[in-house]
Amino acid sequence: MKEKSEQVLTRKMRRILLITLIFTGGCSVSSLVEIVQDTLQGVWSYIGWAQYLYTMVFCSVIILFFFTILLLYWTHRSFADIFSKGILLIGAILTTAAFVIPRIPDYQPGVITVCHYGNFVLADGTFLLIGIIFILLASILEVGYNLQNEADATL
Repeated sequence: MKEKSEQVLTRKMRRILLITLIFTGGCSVSSLVEIVQDTLQGVWSYIGWAQYLYTMVFCSVIILFFFTILLLYWTHRSFADIFSKGILLIGAILTTAAFVIPRIPDYQPGVITVCHYGNFVLADGTFLLIGIIFILLASILEVGYNLQNEADATL
């Protein structure tokens, strides 16, 4: 019986994660700089609150994704609980933003909207679609994590 049976990342997967870390790390730094600059300059006064929050949500998701990938890289496991939870959190943020941002008075409907009638928009379809995809992906990863733990327990 193995003491600590776990499926570690393959060399190819570690390379992909490292490339992803470098790219998302650069994007995270850029996003953090944008959040600070936009907030200090009061960008919302000339682009509007809706566009400002849209940008802030997007930047926050990039930063959260970077830390999720970083934790996955540190754990060296192909299915890590933290990864599915991070992806689920990103999906929840995007889904919530899809319903909150259209409530802001200066919101301009995008290409995809849900229940658009006159000035009323129930949800921003772009954020909602991406949020639902992330939630679905998190559910699939959670099943993979549970199956891995079950297989590890039987060995």
